[in-house]
Amino acid sequence: MNARPAAILVATGIASIAVTADGIEHRPGLVPAAFLAFVALTVAASVGREPRPWILAGLVLAAALWSDPSPRGLAVVAVVAVLLARFRPVDLPIAAAAAALSLPAAAALFQSGAPAAAAASLALAAFLLSRRVSGAAVVLLATATLVAWRHVVVGSHGIAPDDIVGIAASAAVPLALWRPARTDRPAIALALAGFALASLSLIAGKPYHVDAVAIVHRAAELAASGVDPYRAIDAQEALARFGLGRELLTDLEDGRPLRSLNYPALSFLVPAPLVANGLDDLRPLYALEVGLLALLVVRRTGARWRAHALAAVVGSAVIVRQYVLAGVDPLWALLCAVAYATFTRPAISAVALGLACATRQPAWFVVPFYLALVWRREGARGAARRAATVGVVFILPHLPFIASDPAALASGILAPLLEPLEAHGAGLVGFALDGIGPLLPRAVYNGLAVAALVVGVLVVWRGAERLAAVGWCVPLALAWRSLMNYLAFAPVMLLAFEPDRVRSAAVSDAEDANARRQGTARDPRVPGGQEAGP
Repeated sequence: MNARPAAILVATGIASIAVTADGIEHRPGLVPAAFLAFVALTVAASVGREPRPWILAGLVLAAALWSDPSPRGLAVVAVVAVLLARFRPVDLPIAAAAAALSLPAAAALFQSGAPAAAAASLALAAFLLSRRVSGAAVVLLATATLVAWRHVVVGSHGIAPDDIVGIAASAAVPLALWRPARTDRPAIALALAGFALASLSLIAGKPYHVDAVAIVHRAAELAASGVDPYRAIDAQEALARFGLGRELLTDLEDGRPLRSLNYPALSFLVPAPLVANGLDDLRPLYALEVGLLALLVVRRTGARWRAHALAAVVGSAVIVRQYVLAGVDPLWALLCAVAYATFTRPAISAVALGLACATRQPAWFVVPFYLALVWRREGARGAARRAATVGVVFILPHLPFIASDPAALASGILAPLLEPLEAHGAGLVGFALDGIGPLLPRAVYNGLAVAALVVGVLVVWRGAERLAAVGWCVPLALAWRSLMNYLAFAPVMLLAFEPDRVRSAAVSDAEDANARRQGTARDPRVPGGQEAGP
């Protein structure tokens, strides 16, 4: 069995465990360790042929990071390890991925005691005892765990609608193991329903509580009324508009708050018509965008790995926490995924990437890797054409604001890169922020980030084509500011990238072995030479 999807899911599980653990009790170093492992596993999945050692190492780390280090928690980890040892080597990677995705359910059971958490824990036990694997079972476990995790963040009285779906997903796991071919599509439908209902429960149970969504919402209100948000907005006033305090503002290194609008124009132009027509919470729109991204990944992934790919979205507590509960706009990631999914259609792909860059700044880090791959496949002229398209599409939504006040626009959207913002993040800098080691000068972290970007682009240009989909997350993980929402979608980008439909791993491995025997390598530019994915 191809281990690449398993590596992606174990990486997702590690990040989800860290988020769950940090929500229950903060432990210094847990989050940065988890997210650096998350990035390493994702990169390994993009460049490694069969990253099995990384998978097992990742599962060990997941167990070490698990949110309940008490005797009962250690007992759970020991039982999981013993049961995993009973799987055949060929099935062990996916079994390890299912365990990593599902461990937060046990933590949720200890924390909340919710019936959905108990059902998810029992479903994991049934999966491990069966010694079988199937994509349908994995995505059902991810769905049940999502509902269980929701109870850690937002409780509910009685049985909520998402609880019903979570319990149903748990109950369906044995059936999915017994009849995997017949349960694949129903499992995907149940997972999408569980994601939608859990998202609604989170949104209904907790109002705005971060600056990103409040500032964008206020900017959309101003734009809808015909006012230039880059000139008129005051971030502190925007937070007060939604009942939030000054402590949520992003600070500069000297302690002063950053009060300008720091997001490109599409971040508020897209929701502005909806806000003008009465939308009072942007997060349902963001949940819909994550759902569309999940559907894109499912459609782009071959039938064999479709359910596993959906589990990388539904099973990610980071995606749900950051992009649904907190309200960080995921449109940039959806558009980047479209750019990768339509890579062989230059106009559509470049337009999608340009729109992504006009939505949020993390997409800017994708551009060098994307263009390096274009250069490799289409030459310098092809890269120049796509770069020009990306640039023009990025500028178009900003033209009214360039005409209104170019200085306000530039100082706003360039602030995250040029202003001396305070250190913050889940990457390398997180260790120092947790008191583990010294906080180095900002130039050191950003120097490491630039070096990682340059090396990554060169590696893509030299032939590591899949790295183009995830290489951007490495410099972000090393930077002075490395928020977890910057990194969360890297595995999903990798799943969306494959230009051609995914072929079976057996065919791919056979062709690889034959090429090695003949001393030749398949040319990725030839349609018949595409490497199997995801």
